[in-house]
Amino acid sequence: MSVESLTDQRTTYGRHGVCTLPSLIEPALYTFLMDYLNLRGHADALAADVQVVGSTVLYGDPAFDTVLGRLAGKLSAVVGVPLLPTYSFVRVYRAGQQLVPHTDRSACEHSVTVHLGSSSQASWPISVTTLDGLTHAVPLAPGDGLGYRGSAVRHWRDVCRHEWYAQLFLHYVEANGQHRSQVFDGRDYLGLPREAEA
Repeated sequence: MSVESLTDQRTTYGRHGVCTLPSLIEPALYTFLMDYLNLRGHADALAADVQVVGSTVLYGDPAFDTVLGRLAGKLSAVVGVPLLPTYSFVRVYRAGQQLVPHTDRSACEHSVTVHLGSSSQASWPISVTTLDGLTHAVPLAPGDGLGYRGSAVRHWRDVCRHEWYAQLFLHYVEANGQHRSQVFDGRDYLGLPREAEA
């Protein structure tokens, strides 16, 4: 998939349920987020993941939920309807792990996956099957995002060849849609912990 203008992003997303979001997060922010994630890891604040066994995750952390809230307007412009945030989720993959093909729960009606950093510069694409049945393997540089209809578009990753690979997931529902009740993923407000889910 190529870099698109906002108009093309909106058209691509509407037609295929997927679009690339190059440089969604600027270098100063993704560098800060990686430093912050490392500190949380050293403090044993990351949880064991149930979806990708052996990986570690962080659900609804205040720093990442802040990014979630701040990007809601930008993502609403791409999707074409107002969005409300549900939750952020960070996963650190390790060598040999893979993400099996799946779709997400309804709190992930519209999602973005953002590459934060990795142990090497080698590409590790995320694969998607678009709404029209086409499969794409999409490489993401640090700060790049991929927007997708999380509960409708199948997505996965093949076996990880990196020592570690950090990915941020941002999830939203439509403000006037059938899943509006899932705003904040059932929490009173953003930044509150809850049992980790993907």
